[in-house]
Amino acid sequence: MNKTPLASVVFLEKNAGSEFEKVLEMVFAQQADFPFEVIAIDSGSTDGTWELLDKFPIRKIRIKPYEFMHGRTRNYAMELAKGRIVVFLVQDALPVGRKWLSDLTAPLRNGLKKTNSRIAGVTGRQIPPENLPLPQEYYVQHSHAEAERPMILDKVPTIFGPGKIWFSNVCSAIDKEAWRQVNFPDVVMSEDQAWTIEVLKRGWTLAYEPKATVKHGHALSLMALFKRNVDSGASFASLGTVVPSIGSGKNWRWLADEIKFGFNKQGLSGAFYVMAYELTRFIGFQTGYRRFVPWQIKKTFSVVPQWYGRSKSNH
Repeated sequence: MNKTPLASVVFLEKNAGSEFEKVLEMVFAQQADFPFEVIAIDSGSTDGTWELLDKFPIRKIRIKPYEFMHGRTRNYAMELAKGRIVVFLVQDALPVGRKWLSDLTAPLRNGLKKTNSRIAGVTGRQIPPENLPLPQEYYVQHSHAEAERPMILDKVPTIFGPGKIWFSNVCSAIDKEAWRQVNFPDVVMSEDQAWTIEVLKRGWTLAYEPKATVKHGHALSLMALFKRNVDSGASFASLGTVVPSIGSGKNWRWLADEIKFGFNKQGLSGAFYVMAYELTRFIGFQTGYRRFVPWQIKKTFSVVPQWYGRSKSNH
């Protein structure tokens, strides 16, 4: 007789590609001393991902592409999950080692043994995979890879900017009881950041566990980068989140160090690529973030166009 799972590992996937099988193999190779299930919510794969799931003991659910929303679909997954702890892992994040799941859920599992635990969720460490574009390699290294000590976040961030570690659903574990108090909001992107702000306001804390490591990064074209940052900017605007001003010293220091990183790696070509990449990111983010840009333009360049135009609060 199967035991009720303590944890539910959830994938929200679409056209995950051939590397997804390695991710699934690693998840099912985890050495955990507690029962867990795996759930996959597919939003319209056409590349064989849906059929690949049949190789593994996975609860698989299919939704229409237009039904997918980052916050709403995660709320749906939370409702489906049988585990008290719900783990979100994106389709291109490869767990490192067979203790990843145990390490990621440890703060929550330990908290369940206490009557006064206020840990709402745990986020893991990200390290860059091989052949990642220079700006992404720099970002992952300086936002995650160098933070090798566990940390607790218990104060609401007042400003978002480069080089900070925030709760991320790339690799996260969430206490379902905390989620029942604070659902994921309906935003175009960055639902994890919005959830972070709200749970901290409610007196919960969040943990960062570097032993729970995944290889993750995006090898995006400049157009894909632009589109992603349109959504990122729109999401931050809808949350009323303060971001560093264009002329802030922190932004310029980050850019200078990143250009130096590119030059040291690949000479002038690396430095110029970093500048082109960051200019594209900046223009995309500002397109989404600025209220005066019509929502129809944001929708045109969005990765999740179905989110735009549904209400005045979305643009």
